[in-house]
Amino acid sequence: VETEKEVVKEVEVEKKVLVEVTPTPEPIRSPHITSDPPAGEEVWPTIYDDSGNLFPKPSSFQEAPMLAAKVAAGDLPPVEERLPDNPLILKPTEGVGKYGGTWYRGFTGPADGQNMERPLHDHFLFYDVSGLNVQPNIAESWTQNEDS
Repeated sequence: VETEKEVVKEVEVEKKVLVEVTPTPEPIRSPHITSDPPAGEEVWPTIYDDSGNLFPKPSSFQEAPMLAAKVAAGDLPPVEERLPDNPLILKPTEGVGKYGGTWYRGFTGPADGQNMERPLHDHFLFYDVSGLNVQPNIAESWTQNEDS
């Protein structure tokens, strides 16, 4: 009687793979941002003064230059008449901005729907940039029950 016998021998094989390493490029930044502030010294826009009170309504507002001709022609009411009685006032980080220009935003592509939707929503409340504090947006105030 003849039998077949299978012999299995494990052999260690070393395989070398060449990998091309591409350095990570520097992120594209706004030409207006020259450097990040040191950690702990970040300054963000806020709606509160140093005492924790909402900023008061200014005594006057400036008309947007691109709308001044329409206001002068009577096609558009003056800025004071277009604003609500109690507008939300933000303290800017460095100063009042300039009209016009380019809005720089990070966008990761077609699947980044949240990024596309974010500037299109006006919420009653929102979190400040730290993500820790709820602030008014459309709502001037709110209350919560004891269970929340």
